[in-house]
Amino acid sequence: MIRMFFSTLFLVAALWACGGGIKGQWSGSGEIFDGKFFDFTVNFKDEKSGAVNLAFKGLPGSNYQLCGMKYKDMAIEFIIEGSGLSSDCGSLKEPLTFYGTLGAKIISGDVLNVKNQRIGVWRAFRAVK
Repeated sequence: MIRMFFSTLFLVAALWACGGGIKGQWSGSGEIFDGKFFDFTVNFKDEKSGAVNLAFKGLPGSNYQLCGMKYKDMAIEFIIEGSGLSSDCGSLKEPLTFYGTLGAKIISGDVLNVKNQRIGVWRAFRAVK
């Protein structure tokens, strides 16, 4: 009985550790609550950097660097420019913070404005290789 418990515990731990983490390409969509729908593709290079192509409905996509990216304990947070203008991390005019939780091949969460008010939602699915 004890042997079976530890075997099962080891198997669960091994599967959890091999979950893939955040690294790689993810495709998603979301909404800013005033009716602005968007699609995006994000490429997490590692747990601290990446880039995103974000397109609001009816407009061409723009490429953004992920700023202030944090990933810990299945929680992800990053900031992008929300004005539609390309910008580096040091000169964001309308920063949008994307906060989410990593699940089984999905990330879902909230979009926050500069005042940390929830102004939208988003979700992304791991791209199939």
